[in-house]
Amino acid sequence: MNNQAPIEHPERTHAYQEGAGYRRHGLGREACPWGMGDMKERHLFLAGWHDTDIALGEGRNQ
Repeated sequence: MNNQAPIEHPERTHAYQEGAGYRRHGLGREACPWGMGDMKERHLFLAGWHDTDIALGEGRNQ
């Protein structure tokens, strides 16, 4: 059960922006600074990374 309130603008969070920046600088998903204990931030980071990957038009897996 998910008991957390949804984030209204996830793309405005620090973790999302950091993920997008990592992707723009060519760093892979494995460079995510958040571990399994920080799943909310980890998910936001990966969302930013993936959205930027799609926007760049590469769509390759790392």
